[in-house]
Amino acid sequence: MQGETMKGWKARALWDTGSSITVVSPVVAAKMHLLPIGDMNMNGLGGKQKAWKSKCFLRFPNGKFCGPIVVAVHELPSVDVLIGMDVISTGTFTIRRKPDGGTLFTFDMNV
Repeated sequence: MQGETMKGWKARALWDTGSSITVVSPVVAAKMHLLPIGDMNMNGLGGKQKAWKSKCFLRFPNGKFCGPIVVAVHELPSVDVLIGMDVISTGTFTIRRKPDGGTLFTFDMNV
């Protein structure tokens, strides 16, 4: 499988329930040594855009893995990874209000 474990650094991620696919920045793709397996078109707030795609595994802070999945490689404005429904649908994504008024976010993988 292409890619390698990203030891020693963390990626900033955005959980996006409006995205059907997961997108990684070119910087993350380079750090993971991802290789293109084809091109793809993406539709989003910026309109239609071209990206290349690759396969990889994602590892979460709790040590669980997701993959292999096909990810799009494209510039992201303020995060390193946009986690789409292809990953979110593999588990239970919950957002709750905490008693102190804050927000509690949990993601439990079903694997």
